[in-house]
Amino acid sequence: MRGNIVYKAKNAKHYGDQNMAKLSSSALLKHTLSSISKTFYPDICHNCNTPTLPNDMRLCKECRNELKLVLNPCQICGEELIGITSTESICGRCQREKRYYDKVIAPFHFCSPLDGMIHKMKISRKISNCSLIADLIYEQIILHQVEMPECLIPTPTNPAKLRQRGFNQATEIAKQLGKKLGIITQNDLIIKKGNTKRQSQLQFTQRQSNLKNAFIINKPIRYEHIAIIDDVVTTTATANELAKIARQNGVKKIQIWACARSIKQ
Repeated sequence: MRGNIVYKAKNAKHYGDQNMAKLSSSALLKHTLSSISKTFYPDICHNCNTPTLPNDMRLCKECRNELKLVLNPCQICGEELIGITSTESICGRCQREKRYYDKVIAPFHFCSPLDGMIHKMKISRKISNCSLIADLIYEQIILHQVEMPECLIPTPTNPAKLRQRGFNQATEIAKQLGKKLGIITQNDLIIKKGNTKRQSQLQFTQRQSNLKNAFIINKPIRYEHIAIIDDVVTTTATANELAKIARQNGVKKIQIWACARSIKQ
């Protein structure tokens, strides 16, 4: 019996050593392939396609320096306040109109080179740019010590656009942010029930009516503090409609996180 135990122990050690050897070989092969890949296919800037360094995070220094930050944003809608020096200011529209969200965080202007990268992501279906957009949001969220929500909810897209593009960029951005921040992402709590007209083709007042009853609660929202995720915020009509539905279903604090703030039309 004792001999049998010794044999099993030696056998287990033998197979354990074999598994370790296989694991080491696999890791070595992976490292080698990665090194070869880096040599022949180096990291490139997602905007200008020039080679980048490992710490550049998908953007070369030149393109990163061209990103334009929103200075002195409205403390509610995030629109840049021109000619106002106070850092606690609220724009006239937010003083007049009902906002169901608490705050928009959209740190960059929707202009070159960011608009081109977002355009490639959405129109040319360059899904890898979703990670870049998520990185840019993450950096600013951490830099400004933004209060963390319990859940991230991507802005829903209409079924026809989802079939055409193959992915919802807001969902992909939210997933990346969720991983970095350790926050759950749920893309099925609020859904878009129909195919509305494209918001970019409408004026401000038309955008609001276009979204009326466009979203519905699909599952109960069991969170008091959420962040709604998108790539670009323009009039905040979509964000406000989503926030209104969430507020009506018990959510007490709502932030809007996006990468870029566009000029209202």
